[in-house]
Amino acid sequence: MPKSFAVTLREKEAARGGLVAEGVGDWMVFTILWVEDKHRRRGFGTSLLRAAEVEAKKRGAIGILVDTYSFQAPGFYRKTGYAAYGQVDDFPEAGMTWFRFKKLL
Repeated sequence: MPKSFAVTLREKEAARGGLVAEGVGDWMVFTILWVEDKHRRRGFGTSLLRAAEVEAKKRGAIGILVDTYSFQAPGFYRKTGYAAYGQVDDFPEAGMTWFRFKKLL
């Protein structure tokens, strides 16, 4: 079973982004991925994601699961090779959608 871990993006000793991964069976679940607003759309999120994927694979994970909402980052996960396999429309409220993505390692 892969063990949980975190990855932090730092600049001048300050955290500018991070990712938390939880081991569940043979899989990793990325529970948090955040990048400070001023660092978005500059490749930092992709760098965090790639570093976490490498670490997850080193720890024996066979795949990754991640949740997001329509107002957050479904396009980001699709662009980085994740496939949507579940969604709930009108959640958490009308007009929004909750997505679950996966990627095999």
